[in-house]
Amino acid sequence: MQSIKTRNQVMIVQPGVDLTRFKPVDKMRRQAIRHSIGLPSKDIIGLCLARLVPQKGIDNAVIAMSKLPADSRWKLCIVGDGPEELLLRRLVEKLNLSHRVYFFPPTSEPEIFYAVADVFLMVSKYEPFGQTLLEAQATGLPVVGFIRDDKNDIFNANSEVIINGETGWLIPYGFESLSQLLISIESQFSQSELVYKINARALMESNHRWDRFCEKLIIEFKALNA
Repeated sequence: MQSIKTRNQVMIVQPGVDLTRFKPVDKMRRQAIRHSIGLPSKDIIGLCLARLVPQKGIDNAVIAMSKLPADSRWKLCIVGDGPEELLLRRLVEKLNLSHRVYFFPPTSEPEIFYAVADVFLMVSKYEPFGQTLLEAQATGLPVVGFIRDDKNDIFNANSEVIINGETGWLIPYGFESLSQLLISIESQFSQSELVYKINARALMESNHRWDRFCEKLIIEFKALNA
């Protein structure tokens, strides 16, 4: 009887991203797209692109915007719909943020919004592995993500994809830490923007190409049958 080989650990193969679809655009193209969809050309835009449900935590991003100085250049772009949309719109009105927060419906062309943003905000309370993390970084967007905290029911894979201080920032959960980080980013935006963009794209090219994903799967399947 042939013995069955067992493995001592589970091998995780992370998904890939379409690097031809999700890619950086030049400044002229970005400004043109911003103008076409009604976004300001010179401000710093944070992007939330998600189904608008409680676990996505987008209320943290909205409240964080209310904690910024009055002359801050930050704007928040929320793309998506869902049961939380009305609550989020009411929150924006309550906090007098209509000048700072923009809502857009779901889109089949998310690359348009990645192209016009400066930072992607992954503010979910629960996110096993967000494909948007890969799409954003492939476009050259640095990512702000909350640190996983099992004790407080914050479950995500942000630390598996974001390199803190190189391709983005990992911070404790909550609008306080988010607003503080946004202030810090703005104070050094012109100096750090390009480096983060280059690093984010390079990480996707080295670790998250679909051909690399297939190669890893084949290697693992062969190892199982060896």
